[in-house]
Amino acid sequence: MPKSITFEIPGKPLAKQRARLAKTTGIIYTPTQTVDYENFIRYIYLHVKNRLWFKKYVWVGFTAYFKIPKSVSKKQKQLMLDGVIQHDKKPDIDNILKILMDGLTGAAFSDDKCVTRIMQSEKLYTEKEEKIIVTLTYNSDGVELIK
Repeated sequence: MPKSITFEIPGKPLAKQRARLAKTTGIIYTPTQTVDYENFIRYIYLHVKNRLWFKKYVWVGFTAYFKIPKSVSKKQKQLMLDGVIQHDKKPDIDNILKILMDGLTGAAFSDDKCVTRIMQSEKLYTEKEEKIIVTLTYNSDGVELIK
């Protein structure tokens, strides 16, 4: 029977940015904001109580919560909270997933190749704090409890 571990990444959800090319040196680099956010994800996971190390077969899902723009009407605001109006703005959901996977690499698993399923992932509006709720689902096989 599958089990899950869920944790929260506080703050505005960010997306994986494309690698950049430094014109002067010709060196390809990852933007600082992406590196910092991946390290933040890693830090958060490393402080999860009863965190696990996944050797294989882990499923990843998440819900990203975004603030409702101040410029919307009360009616639109309620439709956003009810999920009728969905968050279809940047960042793209696949780029949120990429930064999560890269941030968890080295903290939850050695390589994201052990992720065998992407579970339900969504972007929602909220009146509360922006955040990402991440769920890692697994079977007992191939998992170690880290103390």
